Amino acid sequence: MKFTMMAVDTLPKFRLAAFPHPSTHPEIWQLDVTSIREVANILGSLGFLDSEACDRLANANTTVTPQPGLNTIPLTALGDFIRAASPGEEPPSEEAQDGYMLMVQGETTEEKLAAFGFVATTDGLLQ
Repeated sequence: MKFTMMAVDTLPKFRLAAFPHPSTHPEIWQLDVTSIREVANILGSLGFLDSEACDRLANANTTVTPQPGLNTIPLTALGDFIRAASPGEEPPSEEAQDGYMLMVQGETTEEKLAAFGFVATTDGLLQ
C-alpha cells in the first residue's frame, strides 16, 4: 500500500505520521521517537529513504533541515494552510512554525508500520 510519511520535530520528540492513499477513511499511523537518527533509521528500514538520504538526515543536524534529495517543507507554510482552512481558529504560534517538516512517499504495509510501533488512529486527528 502507498503511504505519505511526514516527520516533524515537536520538541522534545519527533512525530512520524503515515497517511495511506488512496484511502476510504481518514486513518493515520503515528509514532513518536526521540532523535533524528531514529527517524532516519525507521524511514530507511521501511524503504522510504535510501541509505544516502538516511545518512544526510541523521548526520546533518539534530532536527529536520533541508538537505539535497529530501523533500522538506517550512512549517510556516503549514501555518498559512491552517489559517486558510480554518479562518476562525487561533493561528499557530511563531514557535510552532519554526523549522521544517520532512515529507516522503513510499510503499509499505500496515503490518510493517505496526512492527515499528506505529499506532493507527481513525479519528483523523494527530494526537
